[in-house]
Formats: sequence, C-alpha cells, structure tokens
Amino acid sequence: MVNVKKYRQGGFIGYVLMVIAMLSMVALVAAKMSRSGGQQQWNFETRNTLLDQSKLIRSRVIGCGIAYPSGNNGTGFHARFPATAGTGLVSDLVCPGQPAPNNLWTGVGGMTLPSVPGGFSAWSYTNDGTNVRISIQTTAGIADIAAVAVLDTLVTRIGSNASRTGAVLTIILMA
Repeated sequence: MVNVKKYRQGGFIGYVLMVIAMLSMVALVAAKMSRSGGQQQWNFETRNTLLDQSKLIRSRVIGCGIAYPSGNNGTGFHARFPATAGTGLVSDLVCPGQPAPNNLWTGVGGMTLPSVPGGFSAWSYTNDGTNVRISIQTTAGIADIAAVAVLDTLVTRIGSNASRTGAVLTIILMA
C-alpha cells in the first residue's frame, strides 16, 4: 500500500528544491548584471578622468610656453616648452624661463597633478626632435582588456593626435 503522506512530503521537497534553484538562477543573473554595470561605470569614469588629465597637462605645458616665450629648455627642441625630465614623468616638468621654483605642479602658480586612476602608470612626457607628447600605459599591459578598451575610446575621442600601441596611449601636444 502506498503511503500518501510520504508521497506528498516528497512532492513538497521537490517543489522547494525547484524554487531554490530558480532563486539561485535569478541571483546569478543579478550578480552578472551588477558586475557589468560596475565595469561600464569604471570605463566611463576612467575615460573621463584620463581625458581631463590630458587636457590639464596640455594646458600647463602650452601655458608655460605662452607665459615665458623667451624660455630656453637647453635642448634645442621646442625651447620655450619644458624639456623631457630626467625621470620622464609629467610630475617632474619644469617651465624654462619661469623663476624658481619652476616645477609645473609645485612651483609658482603650480597646481597639483591629479593621481592617475588605478590600472595605469604615471603620465610621461617627451620633448624631442619629433614632437612634444605625453603618454600613459596600463600597469598590467595588454592583458588588461578593460584598461586597453579605455585607451581605445580615448584615441577615438581625441582624434588624430592620439594613438595606442600595445598598452600605451600617446597624445601629441604639438608637432
């Protein structure tokens, strides 16, 4: 004889397990959507931060040349603009012709260079016979797909003065 009570309990447990499985699937989908939204937010904020920083650096470098047109960086390349710093970092740029202290970021009229977003190295600067340019690279190299995608969106946004080679974004400030 079939025990109806046990049969009903087994059916009830099956329904409970099915509800748990469905709730797990909903939680998984919600978590995936949340991560995707978080990544999109990071991409948006990082792109805007790097774009703003590149504009600030450009304005400080060009402003130096305009404010001190007789400045001479001693290199023979774009003499009134900062020479390539010994470290190559934007944070160490000095404005030729400006009275000491003449660091663009801590000297007279200096402003603090904002920190770069996580996943990127410090901005670098080059003033040579080719052009004056800044660059930044991802700290994880080409393997950081999200950071490289941000660099690609910056190239599109900035236009012909920007290029990406591997994990490095280069922006020409003046030719």
